[in-house]
Amino acid sequence: MRRILSSVLSLFVVFTMLLPVGSYGQRTRTLKDIENHWAKNEIRQLVSKGVIKGYPNGNFGPEDNITREQLAVILNRALNLNKDNRATVEVKFADVDPSYWAYDYIKKVYLDMGYAEIEGKNYFLPEQDATREEIVGAIIRASGLENSGNENLDSFKDKGSIPEYAKDEFAIAVNNKIINGKIDNGVLKLDPNGFVTRAEVAKIIMNLEKNTDIKVGKNNGRENNNANFTVMERHSNNKIHLSWNNVPKKWGKPGGEQFEFLYYKVVASINNSNPRYPKDGYAAYYKDINHLVHTISAGDSYTKRENADIDKFFANQKYYIRITAVYADHHYIDSNVIYTTL
Repeated sequence: MRRILSSVLSLFVVFTMLLPVGSYGQRTRTLKDIENHWAKNEIRQLVSKGVIKGYPNGNFGPEDNITREQLAVILNRALNLNKDNRATVEVKFADVDPSYWAYDYIKKVYLDMGYAEIEGKNYFLPEQDATREEIVGAIIRASGLENSGNENLDSFKDKGSIPEYAKDEFAIAVNNKIINGKIDNGVLKLDPNGFVTRAEVAKIIMNLEKNTDIKVGKNNGRENNNANFTVMERHSNNKIHLSWNNVPKKWGKPGGEQFEFLYYKVVASINNSNPRYPKDGYAAYYKDINHLVHTISAGDSYTKRENADIDKFFANQKYYIRITAVYADHHYIDSNVIYTTL
């Protein structure tokens, strides 16, 4: 589901702060301005993983604000968002040309980060400073994290300033200790409309790795379009009959930890050519690893998540459909995607 930015600053009031250049493996010891900084450990970790870089002058700029284009690049690197496996519905931006340096990064995360519609045109606002609401929402949506607790945000005095659509994402972030809020004049706040510094981004992303099963800067537990996991279709009586081959009972990288199979999810979308569980919801799930068929009929209900664009199936509608094998600790194997009409 497309997320529209809740507020848009003037397009003429933006500040250019391009991502600094430097080698992928830039040595953290050259970062002269973080030695006494509260986030120096997180900054060094993120730099060592190649997710963020210092400036050519040897500084990191920990208190500089992060822009939206920089956040797009960082999300891609942190969550290993392979553009060939993360197809999205293309959108044209009035302020981001396909030749723009960050375009390939932006096009992979604009649905997660949101964009603005102004007088019938789409704007990503790449040079605008990113807010805490934007980084929290983008991380939760792009990583696929779901709530596992009952955090209701009551301990934060400014919870009323969080837009209704973002409250679940803030709750997930707080529950997973990705964010902890900050003290402002003795009051604990989330400050959703505040800007985010480079140091804060480093802390937030390293909290994601520390407190969840997501590995920053590496394959984060998802194998897309596995050549050995294929879904096929046939049609009869206005129904789509799906079948697929089974997957291993345990899966993981060679020599690494192996994770137990939990269930298959049947995932579908009208507009997203690369539907993914969990954020795109599911039509059905099966715990039996040997259950390898599913039938879709007009009128069947669909379990929605934040990005889902359907709540039930309709005859004569085209759908993108895939099967996702879900493993323990948020690990997934995605099948190919079929595009077919019910």
